[in-house]
Amino acid sequence: MITNEQIEEFLKQAHRVGDAGLTVCSSGNLSWRVGYEVLVSGTGSWVPSLTKDKVAVCRLENGEVLNGVKPSMESVFHLGVLRERPDVNVVLHFQSPYATVVSCMENTPKDFNVTAEVPCHVGAEIPVIPYFRPGSKELAEAVIAAMKSHNSVLLQKHGQVVCGKDFDQAFERAMFFEMACRIIVLSGGKYKTLTAEEIDDLDTYILGKKDEMKEAYLAIDFGGGSGRVIAGYLSGDGLQLDTVHRFSNRQVRMGGHIYWDFLSLFEEMKVGIRMAVEKGYFLKSIGIDTWGVDFGLIDAQGNLLGNPVCYRDSRTEGMPEEFFSKVNVAAHYMESGTQVMAINTLFQLYAMQKENNALLKVADKLLFMPDLFSYYLTGVANNEYSIASTSELLDAKARTWNFKLIRELGLPMHLFGEIVMPGTSRGFLKQEIKEQIGIDYEVEVIAVASHDTASAASVVPSSVDGKKVAFLSSGTWSLLGVMNPEPILTEEARLAGFTNEGGREGQICFLQNITGLWILQKLMQEWKDEGKDVAYTTLLPAAECAETEALIDVDEAVFQCPVRMADAIAAYCVTQGQKPPVTQGEFVKCVLRSLALRYKTGLEALNRLLPEPVAKLYVIGGGSQNKYLNRLTEEAIGIPVVEGPVEATAIGNIMQQIK
Repeated sequence: MITNEQIEEFLKQAHRVGDAGLTVCSSGNLSWRVGYEVLVSGTGSWVPSLTKDKVAVCRLENGEVLNGVKPSMESVFHLGVLRERPDVNVVLHFQSPYATVVSCMENTPKDFNVTAEVPCHVGAEIPVIPYFRPGSKELAEAVIAAMKSHNSVLLQKHGQVVCGKDFDQAFERAMFFEMACRIIVLSGGKYKTLTAEEIDDLDTYILGKKDEMKEAYLAIDFGGGSGRVIAGYLSGDGLQLDTVHRFSNRQVRMGGHIYWDFLSLFEEMKVGIRMAVEKGYFLKSIGIDTWGVDFGLIDAQGNLLGNPVCYRDSRTEGMPEEFFSKVNVAAHYMESGTQVMAINTLFQLYAMQKENNALLKVADKLLFMPDLFSYYLTGVANNEYSIASTSELLDAKARTWNFKLIRELGLPMHLFGEIVMPGTSRGFLKQEIKEQIGIDYEVEVIAVASHDTASAASVVPSSVDGKKVAFLSSGTWSLLGVMNPEPILTEEARLAGFTNEGGREGQICFLQNITGLWILQKLMQEWKDEGKDVAYTTLLPAAECAETEALIDVDEAVFQCPVRMADAIAAYCVTQGQKPPVTQGEFVKCVLRSLALRYKTGLEALNRLLPEPVAKLYVIGGGSQNKYLNRLTEEAIGIPVVEGPVEATAIGNIMQQIK
């Protein structure tokens, strides 16, 4: 909700722009993102003398006007830029004297690097957009496209647009660009620009010296197959990512169970943090995200009670059926809003309770994987909302523990601690951790939306041009859904296999869990062990050329964790009366076609539950790089597929820390 104080600040900044001579008369417009709402100067308003009654308040996701004031006709590109650039909060369109002159030149300059300030603060590249009618769809589309990767654009015969993380940065960029245009005009065309070598020198020796200890936010992203430590920092070109450390993650079979090697993962995390420090980063904060449902137990002294068990462990087989022989499944869904899957925390704990597992008797706290990593970094034990929502143990409406269900399960109540929302501080690195990584300053650990899906989905808009869009987080798992303000708890949603998971700022990720690239990843590991070529550059072309009609149900339990995936696929095809794939290309084509068709059925089910059908699908995460799968998906679903960002989880993680 926009406050009066925020409107007053917006007016102050608008008048500042006018006082600096960046806008005259009714030219120019200004916008400011505040949460999920945007302040925009109104139609016909004069930015230098903007008044409260000429400030429009719009919903970011769809442009809906919330206060009855008609926004500037250029609001479409303002909102579009803010949707595409989570690192940006302010957009300024201005028509300053010299920038306007340059925009009207017969031979418009393409290089504005006449002083060091331009490449250092505005950007070495400033796109020039050809003339389009002000307020037109064509102009908006061109500005949005150009500013995905640039901080400033020149509009021919029109003016200039800049953006920034705050008013100061946007104002600075506007002033430096006006200064450059003044030099170009007053020189009469006799000016020189910096060479590429000189710009590179500035990057190395000016910005490098200034940022000798570059402030950075660390995203620690644990996936089912690998983990990464990624440093994110803001520069003149927006949010920059630096993958500092990569490491493998694998399940360990021992004694009839499948475990995660938590100790190894924790050590790899520390190695990555230390590597970031050694690269010269000053750590502002750390955020951790992981896969869902799995947990560790600690005793009253904070000791870890065994390695966490992997969700692919067989202990939960048959548990949902047994549980719902005693519990009404429809009533349960109206409380939890969670898709029933044997892997869910509920059934892991139910299995432990059934076997009278001794760990439950001595445990003091249950911590989900990101909670567990955070605890051993800070000593603070709590449960982050988005990861807790994967457990099937929350009240979806109340967004807290369903203690009635927990009591009925006979589980110790004290296991379930405080639930904290994304954005909450989890404390600071312990002294022993600081000594191990080589720092002597305080580093805060932030509870981001720590289920990796929730962080990834946070970078996708809820709608574009007033139409609902969906996301497909594509990795080991595929998660297909939309962002909603409230959970959908209908019987139709349950029967369709949808879940309501927590997101940032109280949003709900309404989605289906679908087995993703796990099947292909397992095949590739088997082939690698056999000494075969497993490069995507080999496998995907082979798949496109392969002749096979074989299809599988990717969600079948037989593909969850078979001893050998190729054998499981072949056996399944035989039972279905299909000719099994034989070559690597045939196996890959079978898997990817099956995935695309599964996405189609998932999207069809999603559309039946929404007031309007989805108009576009954003494929994010590592799987977005599989162009063959994306093409198969687009053909199957019949709507546009937008690829990327690849690093959606890391971007979402870091942006939550910055805010």
